[in-house]
Amino acid sequence: MALDIGHANVNHQALEFIQRFSKGIVHIHVSDNDGTFDSHHGIGYGNVDWEEVASAVKKSKYSGIIMLESIDHVEEGLQKLKQLFT
Repeated sequence: MALDIGHANVNHQALEFIQRFSKGIVHIHVSDNDGTFDSHHGIGYGNVDWEEVASAVKKSKYSGIIMLESIDHVEEGLQKLKQLFT
């Protein structure tokens, strides 16, 4: 399964998806949004709780690809992802 954090945030199911399907996740797309539309904003420019998401992903022992899917603040987003997931 591919987990798209932006889509999951719109559906308010990011943590539930990670916890329920962690063994089947093989790819993660990340971008931020306000929870109403998958706007692909940079990390930290929406209401995704990135600390909580990163903690759940680490707890699941996910070791695959995390792909940044934002349309703005790309370099800043990459740095934030490195901080969150390493």
